Amino acid sequence: MSGDPGGGFVSAGGGRFPIPLVGATAILLVLIVFTPILFATGPPAAGTFETQAELIVDQVTSGGTITFYVHAVGPTIRYGVISIGIATNFAWGGSCPTSGLAWSTWQNGTDVLAAQLSSSATPVAVQATATYTANGATANYSAEIAFDSSGSMISSAVCFGTTSPASEPLDGLPLVLVLQNWGTGGPP
Repeated sequence: MSGDPGGGFVSAGGGRFPIPLVGATAILLVLIVFTPILFATGPPAAGTFETQAELIVDQVTSGGTITFYVHAVGPTIRYGVISIGIATNFAWGGSCPTSGLAWSTWQNGTDVLAAQLSSSATPVAVQATATYTANGATANYSAEIAFDSSGSMISSAVCFGTTSPASEPLDGLPLVLVLQNWGTGGPP
């Protein structure tokens, strides 16, 4: 093949192959080969981005109720189990309480897309867990965080399973926290 001043390649047989046609053919070939991989059928694998569980923390600035939501990044991911527990009546020291947490309120769901639980107590600790299983593999997502929402800020202290800002203005909510994937095991 040799270069052609007319904007294409000339083959050994004398035919011209315009560069745009060669590029379009290459893109089409890539799409034909990789489309089945990009759009796999069946449920997503456990532990993938789409199955990642999130805890959303929300509080209306004029109200004192904090609402906790647990759901997946993917809008149609169904968890085998989602549990949210709330503990109240403990001393707030700005760090994760190491004792005195009595988990008094639970919201448990099986075969669900999402779960939510609310509390007007402050401080409040939340423990969130979501289990996803597909094709024999399991991902257990979990975290425990304590919150204090007195004043115009919400403060948080992570016990395990996520990262969170130390404080956030109430008008900066909702706060989205990614739960840690513990694989087939559970949290420490």
